[in-house]
Amino acid sequence: MKQFKQKKDIIIILIFLLIAGGFLLINQLMKQDGDRVVVYVDGVVWKEYSLSEDHTYEIDTEYGKNVVKIKDHQVFIISASCENQVCVQHKAISDTTQSIICLPNHLVVKIETDNETQKNQSGEIDDIAK
Repeated sequence: MKQFKQKKDIIIILIFLLIAGGFLLINQLMKQDGDRVVVYVDGVVWKEYSLSEDHTYEIDTEYGKNVVKIKDHQVFIISASCENQVCVQHKAISDTTQSIICLPNHLVVKIETDNETQKNQSGEIDDIAK
């Protein structure tokens, strides 16, 4: 009876590993190098910056201040006025599947491609709210 339970456990573990591997594979296939950095405040585009130019930008909003640095096609936050500093401790992002979020300052930093903008401006519905 014990061997039967052990076989079931092994099968369940293998199924979960296969599912996790599938998600990792999908994530790797969806990854793209971006063209620009888009900064959102309260879900609205605040600024867009070129990813090819190394520069430091200060994002000063009614919620607080963040300093975003672009270097070697990577983006990271070097300082923030929020208390927890999670966004500052976040690793640099370099592709379209990643983002940096500063909840206290209502800030989201994403890397996007020109293809994403063309898709959204083509008149297709990209979000539905009820």
